[in-house]
Amino acid sequence: MNKKQKWFWVALVAVFLAAPNAMFMKVAVNGLDPFLVNVARFSLVAFACTPFLVKAFPRLKGAALQAVLAASAAMTVAAFAFIFALKYSTASYVSVLLLLQPIMLVWYSVRLNKERVSRRALAGITLAAAGATLIVLLPLALTQNEQFVFYPVATILCLLNCLLQPLAVIKIKQANEKGGVPLLAITAVMSYIITAANAVFWLAKGAPIPAHVDGAVVGAIVYGAIINTLIARTLLVKGFEVIGSASISALTYFEMLLSVLLPVAFLHEKISLPMALGGVLILLGVYVVQHHKSDHHKHYHLYRLG
Repeated sequence: MNKKQKWFWVALVAVFLAAPNAMFMKVAVNGLDPFLVNVARFSLVAFACTPFLVKAFPRLKGAALQAVLAASAAMTVAAFAFIFALKYSTASYVSVLLLLQPIMLVWYSVRLNKERVSRRALAGITLAAAGATLIVLLPLALTQNEQFVFYPVATILCLLNCLLQPLAVIKIKQANEKGGVPLLAITAVMSYIITAANAVFWLAKGAPIPAHVDGAVVGAIVYGAIINTLIARTLLVKGFEVIGSASISALTYFEMLLSVLLPVAFLHEKISLPMALGGVLILLGVYVVQHHKSDHHKHYHLYRLG
């Protein structure tokens, strides 16, 4: 097993770890103010990553520092958009719209990192994108049946997240590869900035704390901090560096599909036939991207998008 194959399987494990995040964060925002949820989960991440930041601090200068700060700014807004989208809609609705994230990751990778994408990989992403389109647009075309609800504020927030979170990933990659800043040190800086920004807004709201905090809410925050942000997202960024944006995007589609299904199973949210059909196309896209030819035919034509 070569390095790329190894990291594909590592990234797949990370996908399974990250998939329940929207569901757990929905539980958290049902019990706490969204700003406080972000303060709690990102302060945990910042605390856990501080030793890596202290060790890597001398490397935070010049272009590397600029990339880390750009990533932090993008991720701060993306985290705000994600948590409030969950507040104003459902976990499955948010997960469906976040299917646009992988497309943006590939676009940023080609435009900003000059990454090359194979025709077969592009075909897989296109097929997955067709599944995403089917999921989102067909229910609207069917004149909004009883099970489909449109959330305008959450939709705008999800689109904002889809624009900014992949951009943050690109900047993280640049700081890590070109600046030599460890991923966990970058995560620490981002987490401190996100925590500080959300703390300011939370205090400005009067620092609301409910009289009783359910254990499920605490567990959801710990999951979001340690399992999702600290472990799964770090592994996925590293996987992005090794196996490229096309394969990571396909895996991310698989993650998003699971993110749609899990709230249906555990939070009793609704799923429609178009969602199921779109999910099938997404899985086919994952297959197309990852189905390699034999070792004697590994060199195929590459081209730049756009």
